[in-house]
Amino acid sequence: MSREKFIKQAATFFGAGEVEGMPGTIGTLAAIPLYILISLFQYLPIFKDEFGTTTIYYYNFYFIFLAVFFVFAVYIAGEAEKLYREKDCQKIVIDEVLGFLTTMFLIKFNIITIIMGFLFFRLFDIIKIYPINKAQDVEGGVGVVLDDFIAGIFANIMVAILSMVIGI
Repeated sequence: MSREKFIKQAATFFGAGEVEGMPGTIGTLAAIPLYILISLFQYLPIFKDEFGTTTIYYYNFYFIFLAVFFVFAVYIAGEAEKLYREKDCQKIVIDEVLGFLTTMFLIKFNIITIIMGFLFFRLFDIIKIYPINKAQDVEGGVGVVLDDFIAGIFANIMVAILSMVIGI
């Protein structure tokens, strides 16, 4: 696979960003299987204590994965902008994937929280309240990724609060 093809595949998250009409929404939906895969790691014995409870090691693993994915997404988004010759090209959805994974960090794994995470992340990604809107002013891959990362943090807080309120 050529470098250009790899960058486009990663940036569009294996073609999700190529879908016409709603690439951000489709990119976020495409992130859900990755989130489920990462979440399944918490059920491995190495991430359980003697009582069967998920340990801090799983959350450390998720955090490190997020950090590495953030750096990877910044690089890929920056390179993809050059290939597409467009600032924050809509086909680039690796930032939505990062935003959704950020949304779900430290959130209990179940279908309700996944739906809430999807809805809150898309809401914050679309309305872009301060400081999300200012993050888009940053140039290059950092600017592409940063607004979705911040939207993910806002969505994470909302999902955490709502989860506590409704008791899930």
